[in-house]
Amino acid sequence: MFRSALRLAIARLTPDGAFRCEYGSAVRSFCDVENVLLYNVGMSFFRPLTQAGIVFERSYRVPPAPSPETYGHYHRYAVDEGLGFTTWEPTAVVARWQGSAPSASATKPENWWLATATALREQRATVDFGAVFGLRIRIGPGRAALSSTLKPMLDGMIAALHCDPAPSTAAVECLAARLAWPASSVEDLLRRDPAPLGARTVVRPYRKGVQWNPADDLCVACAVAIDDQFEPGAIIGELLSVARYPPRFRDGATCG
Repeated sequence: MFRSALRLAIARLTPDGAFRCEYGSAVRSFCDVENVLLYNVGMSFFRPLTQAGIVFERSYRVPPAPSPETYGHYHRYAVDEGLGFTTWEPTAVVARWQGSAPSASATKPENWWLATATALREQRATVDFGAVFGLRIRIGPGRAALSSTLKPMLDGMIAALHCDPAPSTAAVECLAARLAWPASSVEDLLRRDPAPLGARTVVRPYRKGVQWNPADDLCVACAVAIDDQFEPGAIIGELLSVARYPPRFRDGATCG
């Protein structure tokens, strides 16, 4: 019932600016905010709204209840001109990369992992273990719709900001075959240390392929802008350290 009501409210939004969404809850259990806000609803419902870009955030407070009932979880969706954050304040650029997005037909996380790992140009620091972080991404036009590429893009990018000290041989060989890269080069990229988001098991064998394991649950603020002034497919990404400031739930499609 909640998802149906949310889809109806989202359908009433006019796609005339950047799409913004926020999940607010005092509950601090494990949460991939992009799953809660987007994929659990259905990405096809957001396609008309994400032509200019998208901002999603995770806040830990909730707004005043719109009725006498009390809710533990809030979703907010709106369209406006801004691509800045309203719940989190960027405090520093931890790492930066600049390169090209994979082709429209290369939409798996490993394609985005390779594109990001080979484009990482600048690392100024590392994010403390277990600390939340933000992403700011600008990408040129001419690739697949953001609604269909956002999930593999984020998984691959965040995975590329980790290092894997002991990658599985089976996973390395599978990635090498999929990417048409030498296994030794794939392993070197996985092992590269220091890494902005630290070390973890980044990828593991899964059935006939691989399963990615980035710390996307710690990404509490993400802005992706489609920039018409960029060359088609050009991309600039930044990993941000962030600090919280009071969340602001404004007008939009909101459900508790």
